Amino acid sequence: MQLSPDQERFIAVYLRDVALHIDREVEDSRAQRGLELLERRIRAEIAQRTSEKIMDSDVVRVLDELGAPEDQARGMQAGGSAAKPKRDDGPRPVWLGVCAFWADQLGIPVAGLRALCFVAGLITGPLAVSIYIAAYGVRWWGFPKDARPIIDWVRMGWNVATAIIIAILLARAGSLFLWAVDWGYERVFDEAVPALGQWGWIKGEAPGYYSMAVFCAVPLAVLSGLPLANGWDYSVKRLYLAILTLYGVMLSYGAASYLVGIALQLSEQSGGFNFFQEFLSDLPKNLGS
Repeated sequence: MQLSPDQERFIAVYLRDVALHIDREVEDSRAQRGLELLERRIRAEIAQRTSEKIMDSDVVRVLDELGAPEDQARGMQAGGSAAKPKRDDGPRPVWLGVCAFWADQLGIPVAGLRALCFVAGLITGPLAVSIYIAAYGVRWWGFPKDARPIIDWVRMGWNVATAIIIAILLARAGSLFLWAVDWGYERVFDEAVPALGQWGWIKGEAPGYYSMAVFCAVPLAVLSGLPLANGWDYSVKRLYLAILTLYGVMLSYGAASYLVGIALQLSEQSGGFNFFQEFLSDLPKNLGS
């Protein structure tokens, strides 16, 4: 089991606090033995509870379940061994432990709270994700400074910047394509592109699709930068990239619809399908010349 330097520091700080609360009358050898047993149990519990990737929140939760360092010290002084974390005294975190924490506080089943959050996410989308992030921020701020889960702010900023930049580039590419089509039409036919009706929907709805893409992708980008349990940060990153991909597909579909609308307008102005029949019949000659 490989722990990060910050995770090792969490354990070391907890053991230090336990040692500071051990009465001086306790023999050093006995105190040292108790601390060694405690450290082994901490590491064994972390190894049993976590997946291949150990998150800071996993380590913090195990230490929380052990109780206050002074309680551990009193147990050693009374002649007992270090208390083992209870496996069933609280629900295990799936993402950031927000639902698990509030289920403990409210005394309700964590599965029910998670189901409620899931339904809220389906109804409100990114709004529910934003509320979840805010709830975690409040809980994170309540941790002691030495025990707060480490947030990689650079990674979070990179994910958010990536989501925004990709959305902007897709929007600009779509606008540039439509401008190029309009410019080419005006140069060839010496008139502006006629009204395309429903075929030209992309021009009116493109800003709305851009706003929706950013509104959905950015909260997920923030979430993917947090220390999610069980490796969910990578899955959430794929999710916001999938949303941006879908946005790009919608822009491509709108651009294709725009071109079809122009083609239909030209067909109507040139006698229906005769225009295309003449074009296809003349194509070998044009290619030969």
